[in-house]
Amino acid sequence: MITSEPINTELFMQCDNLNFPIINVPEGFKILNYKSGDMETWITIQSQTEKLINITNELYFQTYGNDDKTLSERQFFIIDTKLNKAVGTASAWFLDLPVDLKKASETSNSSIDNCEKESWGRLHWVCILPEYQGKGLGKAIVSFTLQKLIELGHKKIFLDTDTRRENAVHIYKSFGFKEQDKDVIKVIKTFHTLALHN
Repeated sequence: MITSEPINTELFMQCDNLNFPIINVPEGFKILNYKSGDMETWITIQSQTEKLINITNELYFQTYGNDDKTLSERQFFIIDTKLNKAVGTASAWFLDLPVDLKKASETSNSSIDNCEKESWGRLHWVCILPEYQGKGLGKAIVSFTLQKLIELGHKKIFLDTDTRRENAVHIYKSFGFKEQDKDVIKVIKTFHTLALHN
């Protein structure tokens, strides 16, 4: 019996040009920063939208921790102002990665830890409720979050997604994000795993 390799749908993208287009939030909506207790809001939005990953409190804490100050600077919600309802979210997150990802990808695993690192910006967990999609909210919150990453001092920005999220990938490409090759992806995944266990 012939078995095929499982299809890898992970996608890592990087943007070298940080001159991103500015896209304003449509009328009737606004973007607010995280405030204490908004973990439940994030979980509600993600649970109604996410089909590929099980959304739990543990996932949130593993991803973001519980430092309200950091979250208030880096996590955002789109609000339907008529209903005073959060309908989307995104985070301007971060990950310590090698200054030169390409060079690190050519380095042996044993010396990867010793390479020079810097805090890369990470466009993370962009999500719009299904009934609000197609209104320009995704592009607006991506634009807002990327500007925040620049304001927070990040010189390099990446994201990870899934090839099955075709609409999201299309939006990211419109902001200049490009797919990374497999060797570079291995380095990002290595440092991501290290961050989760520290």
